[in-house]
Amino acid sequence: MSKDALKGVLASLRKASGSSVSSLVADGTIGDIESYTDTGCHILNAQLSGDVYGGLPNGQVFTLAGESTTGKTFFSISIIENFLKQYDNGLVLIFDSENAINKNRLETRGVDLERINYFPVTSLFDFQSQMIGVLDEINETHKPGDFRYLIILDSLGMLPSSKEVMDAKDGKNVQDMTRTKEIRGIFRKVTVKLSTHKIPFIITNHTYTNIMSVGQQTMGGGGGIKFASDYIFQLSKAKDKDSEGNVLGNIITSTAIKNRDSKENTKIKMMLSYKHGLHPYYGLLPFAVSAGAIIKEGKKYRVDGSETTYFEKALYKKGKDIFTEEVMQRINKEVNKQFSYGDADEDDNFDENDKTKEVETETEKVKVKLPTVKSKAAKKKKTKRK
Repeated sequence: MSKDALKGVLASLRKASGSSVSSLVADGTIGDIESYTDTGCHILNAQLSGDVYGGLPNGQVFTLAGESTTGKTFFSISIIENFLKQYDNGLVLIFDSENAINKNRLETRGVDLERINYFPVTSLFDFQSQMIGVLDEINETHKPGDFRYLIILDSLGMLPSSKEVMDAKDGKNVQDMTRTKEIRGIFRKVTVKLSTHKIPFIITNHTYTNIMSVGQQTMGGGGGIKFASDYIFQLSKAKDKDSEGNVLGNIITSTAIKNRDSKENTKIKMMLSYKHGLHPYYGLLPFAVSAGAIIKEGKKYRVDGSETTYFEKALYKKGKDIFTEEVMQRINKEVNKQFSYGDADEDDNFDENDKTKEVETETEKVKVKLPTVKSKAAKKKKTKRK
């Protein structure tokens, strides 16, 4: 059968579906990653996309999880600031359940307040109603590309379920088993609507200590948010102080709990300054040294080909003077190897027929002992002893 005939059948099936967003895959899908929102932090871009110049794929859902005061809201503000610098036609929509993002906090960062809408939300149902109304208006009124949108929800953890709201009105104090289901329902409704205009959606969420697992943090919302998110990064922090002990910000450790495009369980460190937001170059030094772009000499560092040495903090203060385009390209190659999945065409010296090798490799990797298979003779001896 000819290709034209096959295409004709597929075209008729798309028409029969009645969907306005169905397509031939060769022409692209609404789930295709066509562009990225630069987070303003190269190492965070790398953890998200495997590229220091990438970032959050537009049209995807990114959850920042962490305990209280880990800087999730500051993180969001820093990304908002960079998004509006990146796109002249960019618009930001903030859904806030904590009253944590306000005019003063945005103003101090020099953010263009004329391009931001603010929506207070009081429950999961309230958020769902407002969010769907906004997305329907965007999809029905504007063509993809007319404007760039960034949506923030700060935070999911503070939004009560419909059952919680009703129980509170009725004076009941009972356990809520509906929250996860309601969260899943919301994202089933909004995911495709986000994809049509390639809208990145950033959610902040609380974590709490799981008493069943010592030291382990668990996200609120159960499996609902895990199901809905394309990326989940868990944050922890340590204070960044100057020589006099004054706290300047936080050193944030980000662990990739879920990642659709790069390796999971990777860890990076970022600097979140109270004054300047996310440091664009912090966290790149280990990769620069590994790539040979920066040479470590004792406790100091120098750029390959230069004789001038710097301590780590001084090196980061130099910013672009150290992390030149040439250095960044070398770092990016190293980052790609560390964060991205391998090429299917690469020779990994694996023999498909060598089953013993495959088992030994997996056993060593996960440190699991294989069960011992006993012979029939050994089983008989054991039976006689009984």
